[in-house]
Amino acid sequence: GCQYKPSGNLQDAQCCVCAVSRVRLYLQNVRRFHHKFLVTAYRHKRTTHRDWRILDDEDVAIYGVEAAGHGIDTGLHAASLTGGRPGVLHGNRTYLLQNDDGQITDAHSISAGLDYPGIGPEHAWLHDIGRVNYVSATDEEALVQFQQCSRLEGIIPALEPSHALAFASTFLPTIPKDHVVILNMCGRGDKDLEAVLPKLDERGLL
Repeated sequence: GCQYKPSGNLQDAQCCVCAVSRVRLYLQNVRRFHHKFLVTAYRHKRTTHRDWRILDDEDVAIYGVEAAGHGIDTGLHAASLTGGRPGVLHGNRTYLLQNDDGQITDAHSISAGLDYPGIGPEHAWLHDIGRVNYVSATDEEALVQFQQCSRLEGIIPALEPSHALAFASTFLPTIPKDHVVILNMCGRGDKDLEAVLPKLDERGLL
């Protein structure tokens, strides 16, 4: 089982979930760990949610999904790794959305948890060493997957993991069927219903 004691720390809790997932795969005789592990840049993008041991497992490809907002090219996004550059904010040097003078620019995401112009130093480090592949998903793509997951699975995802679902929907058809995918469904979607339902209604997705 999990060697971690409850501490109230969200990262420790997610680490425990990852450890249990690996045990369950082993018990189900899924001995190939050539799987893709998807994470969202969550909780204001400060930290990652996963088992540190996964970082040392070269057979595991890790993907982090940033918020592309209205699109990276529009400048209205919160993808500081994909569309930002190094700078200093709130006492740490990391990747930031900023103008040519180094002034911080406004971020945009439909998800309040991702609507921030920077990224945690841990994500920046994982990006720089190439251990995590950072991609992005737009507001529209996240909304579609919010609706699809709710309707088909009976699970209301938070807007943060809806971005990971959006990436997974395009990524899964490109990999072999015997690969294992673990997607971190962090957060509760009921908190987002007030903001999401009108937007889904506008798009005829209710």
